[in-house]
Amino acid sequence: MAQFRPYKENIKVNPSLLKPYADAEIRGREKRLEIFNRYGLTFDHNDKYCPLEQVLQCFEAIHNELGEMNLFLIGRLVMKNTPFQCKNFKDAIEQLNVLYHINHTINDIPMYNPHTRTFMEGIGEYKVIEFNEEQKKLIVFANTHFSSKSDEGAIVGLLENFLPPNSKRINISIDTTKERRTLGADSCTYIITW
Repeated sequence: MAQFRPYKENIKVNPSLLKPYADAEIRGREKRLEIFNRYGLTFDHNDKYCPLEQVLQCFEAIHNELGEMNLFLIGRLVMKNTPFQCKNFKDAIEQLNVLYHINHTINDIPMYNPHTRTFMEGIGEYKVIEFNEEQKKLIVFANTHFSSKSDEGAIVGLLENFLPPNSKRINISIDTTKERRTLGADSCTYIITW
């Protein structure tokens, strides 16, 4: 799966997650809103899901018209103010995976069941490969249908909420020894240090 392409058909996503990016008072707001409107994305109803293809086409237009860094901003702003209660970065990524699945449906069935804590397949995942708090290192595998830059932004935005007091910033890079979505692969692996 390359970027901007869904894994399966009949998947819907909650576009209200994009509202923080759409509303952000940063340069290009009018153009962002024009692109969202062009693809029929509105943020009026939190419970209104739309076809995933519609959101991915919008992301592709943002990438092509506004640049890759805007995809990073989407991920970062969406995750910046999440209401998670996490004890560490590993826990935060596990919660990110839950949030990702909660906001998707397949054949109108939610892809995460909070009662059984089970996930449906079809949209990939965020998965912790390695977590070492002492070395301040986290490796995350992501094979979502969003772009590598969107995932990078989501990871950074989320982890910034839980940055330990003795750390000043989060560093993230794609592991270039692994497959990458920017090269047509299904996944990216991120190396995070703080």
